[in-house]
Amino acid sequence: MLHSSLVSAVEQLVVILQTLKQHDKGASVYVGAHVGRHIRHASDHLQALLDFGQKQRIDYNFRTRDSEAEKDLDVALAQLRRQTEALTFIGVNELHAPLMIVSEMSFSGSVSSSFQSTLAREMLYLINHTIHHAAYIKLVLKHESIELPAEIGLAPCTLSFMKSQACAALAS
Repeated sequence: MLHSSLVSAVEQLVVILQTLKQHDKGASVYVGAHVGRHIRHASDHLQALLDFGQKQRIDYNFRTRDSEAEKDLDVALAQLRRQTEALTFIGVNELHAPLMIVSEMSFSGSVSSSFQSTLAREMLYLINHTIHHAAYIKLVLKHESIELPAEIGLAPCTLSFMKSQACAALAS
């Protein structure tokens, strides 16, 4: 379930990229409105998770700032597709094994902290993190008069609430 939910969250970013590719000003908006930075950031976090097996840790300080994925829609799309495919190789037996998380924690200096977590917990975090960035990108694109599907950027609990409201309205 975590695998498919994380893939669904990443697919929201794929839809965003595909929409931009079809729009006449999509490439310029991708760079100029900093959409590429948000896509790259979400992809960096996903890559940090995918690299956990080599190090038995996830380093959220990992960044590929100013990378081609930040500047080129096609590069970002290919990268997200590779990452989505790589998620399928994470075994269910790995989900609850302990691993270390590394993340910078201070605004006043380069201070990182380490703590223990599990792959399952971090996958859940990435679902929410990815949706958060999709929602932000959706607002930016709306300002640029580029519309995305209604479900982009909505959290699973928001979708559940909306469905329950629709069902309640039908029952009345």
